[in-house]
Amino acid sequence: MIDGLTSARRRLFPEMTGNCALGQTSYFLLVISGDVGGRFALPRIGPVLPQVRATFGYEWFRSELTDNGVTSGRNYRGPILASVQALANFGSKDRGLGPFVGMSGGMFSDRVLETPAFTSASSVDRAGLHIWLELGVRGAVSF
Repeated sequence: MIDGLTSARRRLFPEMTGNCALGQTSYFLLVISGDVGGRFALPRIGPVLPQVRATFGYEWFRSELTDNGVTSGRNYRGPILASVQALANFGSKDRGLGPFVGMSGGMFSDRVLETPAFTSASSVDRAGLHIWLELGVRGAVSF
């Protein structure tokens, strides 16, 4: 079964705030991704319908640091080269809820640094592979 276009918005950490000698500091990370791929159902095991999902796509990453009212941010973006998820769907083929585990790998190809004084945009020098590990609960409804 082809999944079509999906997207995810993951806030990796809640905004963290702390006090330092100079004032209040806060920091957060955000990842947004979009992908396309296929989902394949395996033979049912009791009440569980195991599935495997494979995709490729694109991702955007943002981190911000605010200190004493001054904010700087970094943006990265690039392709998701491959993503694989294993799902355990409790329910029917068309509707269900269950846990998943996943792994995706990609490369950031472009970056932007934003400060109150300047903004700098460039391609990433010597881009390396990064990997995201995922664990969660997934709900699905087919129309």
